[in-house]
Amino acid sequence: MKIPKIPRPSAKEVWKYQELWNTFENYHAHEGALRMLFDIFPRNQDTETVLLKIWALNNAYGTHIYDAYAMSKHIVSLNIVLQFDHNSIEIVERVANLPGKRRLLSFASKYASFHNPDVFPIYDYYVLKVLKHFRRTTKFADFKNKDLNDYVTFVQILHAFRKFFKIDEFSLKQTDRYIWLLGKKFFPRKYGKKKATA
Repeated sequence: MKIPKIPRPSAKEVWKYQELWNTFENYHAHEGALRMLFDIFPRNQDTETVLLKIWALNNAYGTHIYDAYAMSKHIVSLNIVLQFDHNSIEIVERVANLPGKRRLLSFASKYASFHNPDVFPIYDYYVLKVLKHFRRTTKFADFKNKDLNDYVTFVQILHAFRKFFKIDEFSLKQTDRYIWLLGKKFFPRKYGKKKATA
């Protein structure tokens, strides 16, 4: 497999991709609408408001939640009383593990991120591709592919990435945008038939 030549991460590169992000009006609209919704309904204690957030997130990001009601009941059952914070990184794994369904880590990370983007980075196909690429080309961290499937470890690896390339002055949300756009550009996804999940 040919390894793409991706510019080394730097503050200049991150700013370049922030400017690129700012050109996508649809991304801003989706993100702004979701931010407003999650700010209006920060708690996760009743099925109706959780269901509303799941519907909106699923529509904007295509998170493949096919039984939103079951997921809303699951989230409410977790009794997340307080806002997601630095002490609750592991809650993402608990949200992802909808009983009887495939583990939904990408959805869970997005749900948590819209509650607190400064703590919860988004677990995404493109982000994983970029992290694996720079592990191979720069050895910024020593991890196995399967390590990325644990959200707490994924967050640690992402922080190591930011520190190694000296881009930790940027927020996790800015880092998310940068890495996601890199992945979308250099590792375009080939879509085929998808199996139904939750």
